[in-house]
Amino acid sequence: MESANSASAKSCSSGTYSADSGSSACSPCLQGYYQESNDATSCPPCERGKFNAATRQPACQPCAPGQYAPGTNHTACVLCATGSIAKVGGQSVCSNCTDGFFAGAPGQSQCTKCLPGTYAAVNGTETCTPCPVGRYFDFIGASECRECEVGKFQDALGQQSCKPCVGGTATDRNGSVTCTACEAGKYQIQSGQTLCVPCAAGKFSLTQQSECSLCGEGLFQPEPGQSVCSTCPTASISTVERKVCECGIGYFATSTDKTMQCAQCTDGMDCPRPGLVAGNIPSQNGWWRASNESAIFLQCLQSANCVNGGCAANRVGPLCAVCDDGYQAATQASECTPCPSRNTSIANTIGFSILLVAAMCVVFYVMWRAEPIVVPKASPYSTVRAFTAEDRSPPNFTYNL
Repeated sequence: MESANSASAKSCSSGTYSADSGSSACSPCLQGYYQESNDATSCPPCERGKFNAATRQPACQPCAPGQYAPGTNHTACVLCATGSIAKVGGQSVCSNCTDGFFAGAPGQSQCTKCLPGTYAAVNGTETCTPCPVGRYFDFIGASECRECEVGKFQDALGQQSCKPCVGGTATDRNGSVTCTACEAGKYQIQSGQTLCVPCAAGKFSLTQQSECSLCGEGLFQPEPGQSVCSTCPTASISTVERKVCECGIGYFATSTDKTMQCAQCTDGMDCPRPGLVAGNIPSQNGWWRASNESAIFLQCLQSANCVNGGCAANRVGPLCAVCDDGYQAATQASECTPCPSRNTSIANTIGFSILLVAAMCVVFYVMWRAEPIVVPKASPYSTVRAFTAEDRSPPNFTYNL
């Protein structure tokens, strides 16, 4: 580099100088230097952020945007590196792009925002990074990607959104890469869910099911969240809900616990429908049993006395053979009617006695007033005749009262 001359050159114009005081010749300022004054004895170097690519320059040129000059006497500016910029000219340094932005080529004057699905976590990034699996970003300029919410997942890079879990799957974690299949005995009919739901009693499911299946005929399942159904015991059928089994028509359950067994109905039992148990079997008309818990049915002496699983009106006791208190029946086949009260019986007896005495008085009075009846003696020679219809008529007695 050429230093300033001590002697003042004569008649030197700007961009030139004369270092020798005795010389009339002027020297041009070299590249990277300048001289804006006349009759200069030296040329100063271009300042930082400026340059001169030619000689004999009266001034230095500022670096263009996207370029910089870090020191003095530069003959050319340097392009900003990738990941950095110079927004305006005349810069001595370049600025790094902030997080969420990038500069993918040298000599840039502006940083570019990261596209959706990408991010830049640090300053000075030359390219944005795709969001990893399990994350997403749906706007530009991201410095980090968001985790997928519960019920959603993302198994691809650089995505702007997450996908909901489909039916039969679920996830309760943020940032899921995949959804978990519902285990056997559970289901999920809706998408985007966090948990699988246990199957209700009477239903079952295999793995990754969107709904549970009803147990088939003759099968049942009393517990929720099951993967199989059980077979009903012999002579029993499953209910509509398939939660339990019940004995079929003509049978009854000897117990109601899990070891249910069905027994065939015997004489006297009324078994027209399924689902009967030992304690609720109705009796046939004409049959009787001691209690609902009894399995012994006896035929009544009179069928009409045992009806609708119980005794006829006002009848009680074994086989409904006796009338209830306050009732009476002439025979086993008769209805039980209220017994008469004691006052009624006494009145009836007195009335009957009065009528009997009055009748006797009338008879005695008639006999006392009657005249004697003379019966003629029959002749031994009377003619014997046949008995006719007139003889059947009663004699006509006339009483003179």
